[in-house]
Amino acid sequence: MDLLRIIINIMSIIILENCLTRTEALVAARGCAIATSSDFSVFCEYLEDFSEILQQLDAEQIQKTDSMLYVGLVKDGKISKNAVPVPKLQKLSMTIYNLTSIEENAFSNLENLEDLSLAGNLQFDTIKPKAFGNLHKLQRLDISQCNLIALEKNTFLSLTNLKFLDLSLNRITYLHPEVFHPLTSMESLNIKRNDLKSIPSMLFFHSHNLLRVNLAYNEIKTLGEYVFRRKNIAASNGKENDWSTIQELEIDNNFEIMLDEDVFWFLSNVENLSLTNMNLTRLQKKLFENQLKLKSLNLADNLLKDIDQTVFESMEQLQRLNLSRNHIESLPEKIFKSNKQLSTIDLSYNQLKTIPERLFATLNFLETLDLTNNALTILSSSFFQDIKNLKFLTLDGNQIPFIQLGLLNNLAYVTDFSLVGNRLLAIEDGAFIKLNSLVNLDLSYNRIQILGPKLFETSDDDKKNKFSRLLILRVDFNELTQLHSETFTPLTLLRVLSMASNKIRKLDENTFNSLGKLENLDLEPNVFQNLNNINTINLKTNKLKALNKGVFDNVPSLQTVILTSNNIVDIDEETFRQSNITTVVLNDNSLTRINPGVFEYTKLQQVNIDFNPWQCACLDPVLETIKRQKIEFRLKNLPFSFDGQIPCCIVTRNKVCFTDPIVTFNLHKEFLQSLYPYAFYISQYVFTSSICLNDDYCPELDVPESDDE
Repeated sequence: MDLLRIIINIMSIIILENCLTRTEALVAARGCAIATSSDFSVFCEYLEDFSEILQQLDAEQIQKTDSMLYVGLVKDGKISKNAVPVPKLQKLSMTIYNLTSIEENAFSNLENLEDLSLAGNLQFDTIKPKAFGNLHKLQRLDISQCNLIALEKNTFLSLTNLKFLDLSLNRITYLHPEVFHPLTSMESLNIKRNDLKSIPSMLFFHSHNLLRVNLAYNEIKTLGEYVFRRKNIAASNGKENDWSTIQELEIDNNFEIMLDEDVFWFLSNVENLSLTNMNLTRLQKKLFENQLKLKSLNLADNLLKDIDQTVFESMEQLQRLNLSRNHIESLPEKIFKSNKQLSTIDLSYNQLKTIPERLFATLNFLETLDLTNNALTILSSSFFQDIKNLKFLTLDGNQIPFIQLGLLNNLAYVTDFSLVGNRLLAIEDGAFIKLNSLVNLDLSYNRIQILGPKLFETSDDDKKNKFSRLLILRVDFNELTQLHSETFTPLTLLRVLSMASNKIRKLDENTFNSLGKLENLDLEPNVFQNLNNINTINLKTNKLKALNKGVFDNVPSLQTVILTSNNIVDIDEETFRQSNITTVVLNDNSLTRINPGVFEYTKLQQVNIDFNPWQCACLDPVLETIKRQKIEFRLKNLPFSFDGQIPCCIVTRNKVCFTDPIVTFNLHKEFLQSLYPYAFYISQYVFTSSICLNDDYCPELDVPESDDE
């Protein structure tokens, strides 16, 4: 509690500093202050008793206020009868007030109070009957984050105009069946994160205006019979009914709950219903029989395996359905027959192996379909036949080996299409021929070896469109070995092209000539033209072996080139001279030497050349040139303790810089093997029998010397 008091004091000080804008008076004796900005407020850091506020501050001024009164810490946390004689007050906050109890009619002098907050009083565990007496105008009451255990019958007796009640984050285990009956105007009730094990019958019997109820994160096992039933009143058609007015209901994360077949019968007006993470194993046929106005149903994170085809039959207005993270293996073909208004379906993270051909036959308004992480293999040619207005399609994490011609022909309005993590080996030319609205396409983490020359070509009837809307294309972590010169020709507005971690070794000369709007390229470059806006090229984890002269010359805005984890053994002396590149990352390659002229007559400001198998004799002139050109360099990612200026390198026999690439062909592999331990054996005719550190650079590291040196 001492720690809690310290935290509360700190929070009070912060509130005080942030909220007091125009302080008229500060009473030093108890740390109270008046702020008169837009609202009249009183802040008290610490008091012996609540009544001291009136003694220390201008009582007449407080009594005239019609705005807000804020009270901080009080030693004696009791609020006695008529403790706040401020009849015009509209808002009262006793957040983190050290409150322990409220006597009957404690606020009886606040007949105009509309907003009362008692949140964060961790010692407040009981509300006495009639504690809120005479608060007939109160509309908002916050008693969250306290320590309440039970709510008795007359707790809210006089709050007939209350609209918002927050009881979340308490320890409530008991609700009297009639505790909410006086709250006939209540619109929103939040009881989430308590310890309720049951909800009594008829709890909302007099809740004639209740719209939102949150019962999530409790320990509810049963919902009483007729728990959502309302007292009979005349409906708009003159007939009496006992249907609840609730429109939003959350019962999430009640793990042991049992739902009777008719538990939701009186929720005929509910529009949003959330039943996630409740260990539900089945849905009774009549469970949702009377949910005629339901628009959103969330059943994610349950244990559903099979679903009867009639369970959603009454939901003709349903728009959003979430069945993700269940154990569903199959779906009846006509399960969505009556749900013609559905716009979003989430079936991700289930065990679906097949989808009935006409499952979506009636869903003309479907815009979002997520089938991520199922076990789908073959999609029939008519799979997307009836969902012509689809915009977002996700098929990630399945086992789809190919996309047959015609499968996607009805998806003319799809903007985002993802096939990440399947088993695609190839995509036939023409497979995307009708996807004229596509903006974002992700084919990463497959086994694609080639992208055909007409993959993105559109039909002859729509030549002027030519995939002009596609902005993002990702084909990372595939098995591409080459790119055809015509593949990207239609993609004139492409902004992002990512092909990292492939096996690209060859590019046709005109591969990227049409990509004049490209801003981010992540693949092996060759001959770049008309790439005026690109500023970063990321070529990490490819198979590049060399950088040729002029490769970046036609990319005027290019500043950063990332070449990490390739197989680069050589860089042409004029590679960077005609470019505006300022940063080059060459770590983790196969460089044993570089012509020092690579770093002369350039605009380079930073280079990273660590984690390469450098020959010490070759590295000396390179470092001298880098320093002379005032280029910042990094060599500190090795397992050794470098400070950024001391590189690790291999001492060759007689300290000769060998330039023959054949000699250094396997050096990188052996260099990596040598790091643990530091000694290793390689060809005697070139190197000494141990890897060691150039004494000029790393004198502090003790490395065993060979007998041959």
